Amino acid sequence: MASGILLVVLNIAIFTLSFPGLAAESEVASLRQNHLPAQRDVYRPPPPPTFLSELNLRAADISVDDPEPLPMLRYHSNDLISLASLTKLMTALVVIENKPNWSSAVTIKEADQRGGAKPRIFPGEKITIRDLWHLMLVSSDNDATVALVYGLNLEEQGFVKLMNEHALKLGLTSTHFVEPTGLSPENVSTAREFAVIARHALSQKIITDELSLTNVNIKVDGEERRIFSSDQQFKNFRNAEQDGWIYVAGKTGHVDEAGYNVAILSRNNQGAEILAVILGSPTSEERLRATDRLIKWAFGELSK
Repeated sequence: MASGILLVVLNIAIFTLSFPGLAAESEVASLRQNHLPAQRDVYRPPPPPTFLSELNLRAADISVDDPEPLPMLRYHSNDLISLASLTKLMTALVVIENKPNWSSAVTIKEADQRGGAKPRIFPGEKITIRDLWHLMLVSSDNDATVALVYGLNLEEQGFVKLMNEHALKLGLTSTHFVEPTGLSPENVSTAREFAVIARHALSQKIITDELSLTNVNIKVDGEERRIFSSDQQFKNFRNAEQDGWIYVAGKTGHVDEAGYNVAILSRNNQGAEILAVILGSPTSEERLRATDRLIKWAFGELSK
């Protein structure tokens, strides 16, 4: 009788220990660790700055590389806006894709003249591809941009086709170009899409080296000429302690239909980088104010 009762108790104990719901806590923890996927933090951008309504701009895209691009602010970032001379960043990407002979010389033609600024080169003058590159990116020279395209032995419309194909390769369906300088208001994109172009262009040292210059000497017909940057107001941001951020590289642009635009890469003392695309400010001063405040806000959010 006693042995029978002992056998029943033993069977109950074995059954209880084998029941999954009553497994030891350490075993449950081990089971979860081995079979459940690890949870990942979901990135959430910060709320827009309270001062955003005080800024004069039509659209903005602010992002940080961490290490992949993460959006911090998107303000009307899908609105289609004329790019103006921001176009030249795409032009630069297509130029280097075509592997130019930097030392080859071209003769400036009447057809190269597009205006939009004080002329720096004139028909009949000879200049190297390298110095046309300086003129396009340092001084945002439109005549030099067209001469550079022809210096690659490409027709202008063939070059523009390459620009649009490059945009499509980047997945940019709202971006469209009709010429390489930015003078046409029909060169259009959105702040969000142009941030992709800017990120690609500003990752190329051969481009950022030019955009970081305040001036450079070129040779035209064998004689030296000094040219100056068209983006000097942003290049004054050299001290993060004093200015809040450091200018790394960037490009500005303006046509009446667009307003004043900028795409700029900035850095703080900790090495973090913010890419800002600001489109449609009514003046160059308002563009500078909006860019400065948004970049400072973005770095402030990163430090939280």
